[in-house]
Amino acid sequence: VEVDQINMGLSRLEWWRLCPNCSHMENLELTGDHHAVCPKCESPAWREIGQKRQLLRFKQAVANSDDTKVRIDDSAEDREPRLYVRQLLAEFDAKDIREAWRVKAEAVPFGFEFISRAAFRDINFGEFGKPGDNFKVADREKHRPGFQLCRFCGKVQKPPKRSQQEAPEQNHSFDCEKRESNDPENIVECLYLYREFASEALRILVPYTRAGVDESVIQSFMAALQLGLKKRFGGRVDHLRLLAQDEPGVDGGPRRQYVVLYDSVPGGTGYLHQLLAQDAGTLCDVLRLALQTLTECSCNQNPEKDGCYRCLYQYKLGQMMELVSRDRARQVLEELVSALDHLERIPTVADIYINPNLDSALERAFLESLPKLNKVLDLPAVRLVQDVVNGKSGYLLEVDGERYWVEPQVDLGRDVGVAVPSRPDFILWPAKSSSARLPVAVFCDGWTFHRNCIREDALKRSAIVLSGKFHVWTVTHADVKAALVGDTRTDLESPLVSMNRNQPEALRTSKLDPRPRAFSENAVARLIRLLALGDEPGTDCVASELRKDAEWAMLLMAERPGQPACVALDAEMAEMWKQLPDWMNQKPVPSIPAGNREGSAPSVRYWFPGARTLKLTPGLLIIDDQSGLNDREMQLIWRRWIWIFNVFQALPGFLIATGRGLKNRDYEVLAAPAKSVPTVAPGEAERMSAWSETLEAITEVVRNGASQLAQAGAPPPDRIGFEQADDDGNVVAEAELVWSADRIVVILESQREYHTVWESLGWRVVVAEGDWHAQVLEQLSGKGEN
Repeated sequence: VEVDQINMGLSRLEWWRLCPNCSHMENLELTGDHHAVCPKCESPAWREIGQKRQLLRFKQAVANSDDTKVRIDDSAEDREPRLYVRQLLAEFDAKDIREAWRVKAEAVPFGFEFISRAAFRDINFGEFGKPGDNFKVADREKHRPGFQLCRFCGKVQKPPKRSQQEAPEQNHSFDCEKRESNDPENIVECLYLYREFASEALRILVPYTRAGVDESVIQSFMAALQLGLKKRFGGRVDHLRLLAQDEPGVDGGPRRQYVVLYDSVPGGTGYLHQLLAQDAGTLCDVLRLALQTLTECSCNQNPEKDGCYRCLYQYKLGQMMELVSRDRARQVLEELVSALDHLERIPTVADIYINPNLDSALERAFLESLPKLNKVLDLPAVRLVQDVVNGKSGYLLEVDGERYWVEPQVDLGRDVGVAVPSRPDFILWPAKSSSARLPVAVFCDGWTFHRNCIREDALKRSAIVLSGKFHVWTVTHADVKAALVGDTRTDLESPLVSMNRNQPEALRTSKLDPRPRAFSENAVARLIRLLALGDEPGTDCVASELRKDAEWAMLLMAERPGQPACVALDAEMAEMWKQLPDWMNQKPVPSIPAGNREGSAPSVRYWFPGARTLKLTPGLLIIDDQSGLNDREMQLIWRRWIWIFNVFQALPGFLIATGRGLKNRDYEVLAAPAKSVPTVAPGEAERMSAWSETLEAITEVVRNGASQLAQAGAPPPDRIGFEQADDDGNVVAEAELVWSADRIVVILESQREYHTVWESLGWRVVVAEGDWHAQVLEQLSGKGEN
């Protein structure tokens, strides 16, 4: 039924507070507004003003329509369906738990409990796709527009059109006393509907097995449970419904995933308690029958099928159908059924211990995917073996001779220089103590869970990168899925193609090197390629490689100075930067604004420096977390957001951000990153002062040697990145460093073709390889040959 008018006379408006972390709700008129934290999960976010909302208890639906507009015949169904944002929350008191059971085997954390009375609240947060607020309820962040309506007649107001500047005319029913008035006081700005009923329920802890727990496991287990009920009771269980529920972990442990099996008949019919008859033997039979049906189904004979309508699929699964997997369900049930013969009574399933170091399915799959890419195409050799790392179970990873210790679940906080605490899924520590490369903090993220914490993820990862102690690397289900079958490609569109404002052909004179493979590989393959890079003395080779990729992408997005688009982008960024810490407002001089092409997402904003520098080059990679896009579109943009930041993090001062995070000034807690200018020994400051600008501007390949020249007392070069032109203005030779008075040039390996040209012009040439700085010192002291 389309919600067109709400009868305000049936109930009065109520003020409720909804916990963003669990399913707890309180009617503030009944309980008062005195709790500082959620009384159920102790979340401090309980007191946030956004969690206090107006609700109206739904009691009656009446459809009033123009008969000439809604009359249909059998020739076609042309009515447009209305979709609403709804969320069903279940809550109960511990005293209503009548009995609970668990599997004795600690390796399989699984149990269930019968609840004689649970309160179910079904909340309608408004029509899908309409403008409104984003906020979190029970750890699910969604767009919740609500209903805007007349407080006198209950007529629902239509939202203004996007092109409409003024407030729309109010809608009122024919007999409304405010029918001719457009006074804003007539309108209830945001109202949610809810209905409430009580019934009995069976709460089941989703099995934590070797398969891990993700959304696919949850939905597959729910479908298998429904199948077992149908087999056990002969299909007469339509009144038994399933609800996925999660709760915060205990003492920092993982969130607990539950399936709530409830009776939709208020008060219950007795079916659920029957499942626990004979020491829970009936429920065990349900699970065994589900496994037997999945194993014997004829779809197992077709390798391309992962379920069918004879076993796991059901039409009512709707959008969740793509997450349901026969193989995942069978894998979970096989491990579980073998342990069901040994059950024991417990007070509640909340007491079941879950090892916080148990890997999720995606984390385990990530580890499995690394050796799957061993020598695939031109990737290096990869070897992963289990080992003990820092006193706990970990791994040793070897990539083409480079070795890393893989440590799971490491807490990063202020004790290691990270301003916002976080816990990466893995840290990859370089095994060589002399290596200059930073360890890599790896996050394995699935959309189902992380779509609810995008803003928090952005702040945490920016804090890790700004600490200067770690790189961040994020992989998703799509990356791991591709790597598991030996595929190095990504299905995401490269920012070099979708975000560029310039064409690569127009930038041929740039010294930046186009790197075609920078954005063509999935995150797992790209990580392996980076880990295989050999060490260069004093240089983080991973950072150097990523920065080349990022600079080229940014150059393609840089606006041409003086153009109207450049002026507009400059003004937009100047306004945006007011929401950022002071240190980010120290943009390089000279610089030009760079940003993604209109119509692409996520958004990039960056001050592209006019000369090579190691100073801060502040920039942002922003996802619009209030866009109102549908779930599939938002997931695609989220994947590109974290995939691109894997590369852009190498630009000093570059942050990953969300629109809401900028609006709420989340990033003011972040301090500026440490300058990455080479350090000097005590007593050498005077001699180094003349070199400081040079060391900041030159490429990383020659920075270590240049630093040694500075410490040896050599004069700095008078030109950097020099191009020699002929009489017609054509470039005939390039060099990285030039000492004009001494007629000395230093060229890079990529500039070898100019060696003979420089010599023919009477210059002494040094190639930047090995101890090249020693050769320059000889030349500068007059000992070298012409």
